[in-house]
Amino acid sequence: MTLARQAKRRDWWKTYPNTVLGRTTDLLELEADADSVHYFTLDAIPGLLQTESYAAAVMQHGFPRESADELEQRVAVRMARQQHVDPARAAWRKSQASSSNNACVEVALSSDAIGIRDTKDRAAGHLVLAPGSWSAFLEKAARH
Repeated sequence: MTLARQAKRRDWWKTYPNTVLGRTTDLLELEADADSVHYFTLDAIPGLLQTESYAAAVMQHGFPRESADELEQRVAVRMARQQHVDPARAAWRKSQASSSNNACVEVALSSDAIGIRDTKDRAAGHLVLAPGSWSAFLEKAARH
């Protein structure tokens, strides 16, 4: 149930209080409330697809007067956002109670989805569930 509650957290960016300001906060709040988010850009790789080094270069160009620490925080926000929006990029976790032969599943949490994959066959892909479906699954699993 803790995982399901964490997945519903809509204010993840508030852990960056001096970095995410003004219009960016407004955008992230709107994004958190949206049913779907679509991106279009011609001149840059979209933020959700950027590597850390590419994001750093974009930030340095876009904010040339900011200090290295401020730029580093902006990149950290971009990378954290990727994890919150896309379960494939989120940190995958497995139960501490799993056996040594990896006979378990792993889960990854994003703001609006839960990723599930087989620990033994990570390359096979993952299943994505809405938080409500994940909660229902956990309730049924707890009864058995």
